[in-house]
Amino acid sequence: MDIRHPLKDYDRQMLSYAVQRGMPAHALLTKADKLSRSQQMQTLQKVRKELHSAYGDSVSVQVFSGEDRTGVDEARAVIGGWLGLE
Repeated sequence: MDIRHPLKDYDRQMLSYAVQRGMPAHALLTKADKLSRSQQMQTLQKVRKELHSAYGDSVSVQVFSGEDRTGVDEARAVIGGWLGLE
């Protein structure tokens, strides 16, 4: 989901779908390069709090940018953990 416009209705719908089916869910706050580091952290904390309120520990979240590769290793580690590769 776009870090500048997180948790749109569709985002919530997809996360609910995953959680209701017992699937792992890890949200990427994309386009993080568009915000300052402090704005990224503020948004991350806000989204993390909302997701925890709605889904408990079923959904994790991180900042991500394909442009400057922020969060690539973290996302890779999460997926690798799901697949038993980490």
